[in-house]
Amino acid sequence: MWEVNYRQPVYDAGYKWVDVDIRPDWYRPDAEIPPTRVLVRSDFGAGRSDFAAWDPTGRTLLEHQHWHPDPEVPVHMKTLSGPDASRLYLKFSNLGDDEGKMLDFANRYGYLGLSFLSVLLPGESYPMLTYAELLGDWRNEVNNMRFAVKLWTAYCRSDESALAEWVKWSKSGKRVYLVEDFGPGVGGRYGRHLLASSAYNKQVFAKLAVGDVVDAAPLAVVYLINRAIADSTRSRLDFGRYPALSYTSVPETLLAAMWLQFAREVLEGGRVHECEICGMPVAGKRSRRFCSDSCRQRNHRRKSAT
Repeated sequence: MWEVNYRQPVYDAGYKWVDVDIRPDWYRPDAEIPPTRVLVRSDFGAGRSDFAAWDPTGRTLLEHQHWHPDPEVPVHMKTLSGPDASRLYLKFSNLGDDEGKMLDFANRYGYLGLSFLSVLLPGESYPMLTYAELLGDWRNEVNNMRFAVKLWTAYCRSDESALAEWVKWSKSGKRVYLVEDFGPGVGGRYGRHLLASSAYNKQVFAKLAVGDVVDAAPLAVVYLINRAIADSTRSRLDFGRYPALSYTSVPETLLAAMWLQFAREVLEGGRVHECEICGMPVAGKRSRRFCSDSCRQRNHRRKSAT
């Protein structure tokens, strides 16, 4: 089985959501900008160890610090292995829009690995560069994963009516597209992406049944996975079982590791179905009827009530 191996630091003290003044270096220090909600480690702002300094012009970075932990800050290493994290991508896709659930996820698994931000703290005259992750970015990434899993779930049950909403054939039958739902966080916008045509990806296109959305659905899922891992994975030769060599993809962030987990599920033909209680995706055998212990308990309470 193809395993996704990834380890990353998780701060022992945990994380928190805070509202800060996000200020790119080209903003004037006196410009008024509404506060932005970000995820930071729980001792954020207590000292300068998580900052890099800008010069008085606000334009030149004097010191750079990677987002991995300061040696003086207690951390533990989280490994994506075992039952706790074997299908972490599903837990992530099920977070929804809930800040509390996102925070619980971060406290357990750490940062997604998204971005540095330039922050102006109260009482400071110039912005400081720190590692923080926007709540909006978390919501977007959860939505992206949820959409990909939703597509794969619909494909696994050959749900033509659901797939027809996202996989579209041209009237001529010479092109097939993915219509992507970007979610409520961006005003319900949609994007359209060419998956295959008589001129693009034509070897795959030639094998598709024209007009069949179920047949074309795997192309849409593969497109979403490849886009997600394009800039956050690296490939290398490795000794899996010495002296045999193996070719592996190594994730550089937690987010990329979860997308690789999903890629493995798709590559191995893993089946995904819906939880009988809440409708969230559940991977594995049909005998796994519920996505979580809470849904299993809700089902038990319903039976007891009747």
